[in-house]
Amino acid sequence: MDNVTGTRSLEQALADSPAAALVRRAADSQRVAVALTGAEVSLPPSFDALQPGACEVRGTTLVLFVGSPALAAKMRQSLPQLLAFLDRHGFQLTEINLRLQPDQMSYRVSPGEETMKRGALEHAVDSSQVELSVSGALGLAEKLALTLPDTGVGRAAQHLASKLRRLVAQTG
Repeated sequence: MDNVTGTRSLEQALADSPAAALVRRAADSQRVAVALTGAEVSLPPSFDALQPGACEVRGTTLVLFVGSPALAAKMRQSLPQLLAFLDRHGFQLTEINLRLQPDQMSYRVSPGEETMKRGALEHAVDSSQVELSVSGALGLAEKLALTLPDTGVGRAAQHLASKLRRLVAQTG
């Protein structure tokens, strides 16, 4: 626990949790998404790496989710250069896969909200330490547990929510 504020970062709270690998994977994906926004490689303007669910690191593979076959075809041409760019920037990826994911998500944001979120994200990434509140993590874990009740992820989320509730009770 931080002696000054009495709080723990999400990373500290999850260190022994089954969700620790998931948190690392999400952080890795976010770092790659930020790097893609400054890529020297020409990506189609309709692809936004910072859009939720647009990119995901799975081990040494980067998976980019695109909204149309046409966009996938355009991006496929620049994948070797993009992989080389990410390698030069310290990402240890061996391949990039494209997956089709139509633009039918319910969590899409308006352009004004997107600009605000991007500004907040850039600030968090510039500080090189992204922290989430334990109560925010608890809310997310509870939603995951309810959404995926009979799955491994759902059970891990239930376990995580239980640990976070204890942490909230201890800190007060």
